[in-house]
Amino acid sequence: MTDEKAIEKMVYDQQQGWIKSEDLPPQKEDGDRYGNVLCWYAAAKHAGPSRWDNVALCPVDLPYWMPMPEPPEVEE
Repeated sequence: MTDEKAIEKMVYDQQQGWIKSEDLPPQKEDGDRYGNVLCWYAAAKHAGPSRWDNVALCPVDLPYWMPMPEPPEVEE
């Protein structure tokens, strides 16, 4: 991948809210009340929750993450 393509991909990922685990691993305060962040599972090619410390320890397997979105407000 050329430098220009790599930069374009990095900018696109940041616009989507994804953070590269190697560059900025998640911290405890990034997790939700259960300690989860939303991460990209490289081998399975899908996103799902994982504990923040797993993402920080395994950046090759979990290369991107973002804070969990806030749940929708439900009217009762």
